[in-house]
Amino acid sequence: MVDQVTLTVTPAPVVSAGADITTCSSDPQVPMTGSVQGGSTTGTWSTSGTGSFFPSATALNATYMASALDSLNGTVDFTLTSRTTACAMWCRT
Repeated sequence: MVDQVTLTVTPAPVVSAGADITTCSSDPQVPMTGSVQGGSTTGTWSTSGTGSFFPSATALNATYMASALDSLNGTVDFTLTSRTTACAMWCRT
């Protein structure tokens, strides 16, 4: 008797949060330009700020609506996180 097992390897996602952004405090709408390739095509934005993402944090091309506190703090960090659709592997940038 013979038996076989097939191993399928899913590549890790390649995540890019885009280039650094400079904006004025009078322009609180910041366009995000994330991309995810490889083992996934989806991602989720998170931030050190107190603003919000429109239409949602799962839209790679979301607009970040900076808060007044973000403007007072002077900088906000953004993280784009993706998970492969087949594995529990996470990638961040």
